[in-house]
Amino acid sequence: MNMKKAIITGLLSVVLLTAVEARNNEKTDANKAKIEVNYTGFFNNDLAFNVRFDNPSGNNVTLTVINEDGENLFKSNFSDKKFEKKFVLLKDADVYKLTFLFQSGKEVYKESFDINVTTREVADVVVKRN
Repeated sequence: MNMKKAIITGLLSVVLLTAVEARNNEKTDANKAKIEVNYTGFFNNDLAFNVRFDNPSGNNVTLTVINEDGENLFKSNFSDKKFEKKFVLLKDADVYKLTFLFQSGKEVYKESFDINVTTREVADVVVKRN
């Protein structure tokens, strides 16, 4: 009986330690996950990106979108606690890299995307025997 109790106690402590470690990892991941930028596919035949930024303190944040040459494509300030915006890049635009920069005081969050658009022509051919 003591052996069984020792094994159960050991397993329980391993489970509890794992749960505490997972909770600690969630906290650090939550701190890192203030910004979320996702490529969402095509919107009206152009490239669409969805941008979300959590700003719980409501601080002034500057969002800048730049291309591979460092040219500003978009720049705006906001203080929303939850910021969400869809960005659309023309499919034919001569842009090979997009970088989304969020700056709040001394903190800078950055997400970059390499863009490679390949257009292929598909021909449907139907041949019928007479």
